[in-house]
Amino acid sequence: MDGTLLVGRTIYVLAGEVGFEEQLHEVMTSDMQKYEKTREIAWLLKGLSVERLLEIFDAIPLRTGAQKTIATVKKAGMITAIATDSYQLAADRLAKRLGIDRAFANELDIKDGKVTGKTKLNNQKLEPRMPGCKIHSICKRDILHNLCDELGVTLAKSVVVGDGNIDRCMIEDAGLGIAFEAQAELNEVADIVVKGDLSKILEHIL
Repeated sequence: MDGTLLVGRTIYVLAGEVGFEEQLHEVMTSDMQKYEKTREIAWLLKGLSVERLLEIFDAIPLRTGAQKTIATVKKAGMITAIATDSYQLAADRLAKRLGIDRAFANELDIKDGKVTGKTKLNNQKLEPRMPGCKIHSICKRDILHNLCDELGVTLAKSVVVGDGNIDRCMIEDAGLGIAFEAQAELNEVADIVVKGDLSKILEHIL
């Protein structure tokens, strides 16, 4: 979602608008596990109203070609999904906006319309899946495998797009793994590397 469908990353935009950039930097540069950082970051949102959070989120620009890409693959009969280490309410919001079928993310705890600071991680199995595995708040590889099983689709027919190291295992396991505006490490394991307009991926999947 962040960096692929959206320009920029949700939590950094929120930090800039709400005013916790310094605290966010401290968490992001700490030695904590990836999933522990997700929990700590959620506390930085404590007291923020859902209304304000979504107002800020809605203002994040879409990547060039995002709407065209989703509309085209949907028309071709493909099932679409978002898997993100961001928050479910944001992922659902974007999924509805673009007509994406499913969304998987972390669940912020909300009380009386405001974020409490607690979060339920999408990844409920906080252990390595394989040697060298980094434990994230969401395991996108698991999402891919489970969704394919649910839909009766082989991995060979799956297409995934990512931009960060959190996407590596998903990219490697998919039938077609696409790195979009990605980190160098991800480019090395992807089947295809795309930059600029997201709709460029269409020539590779249709």
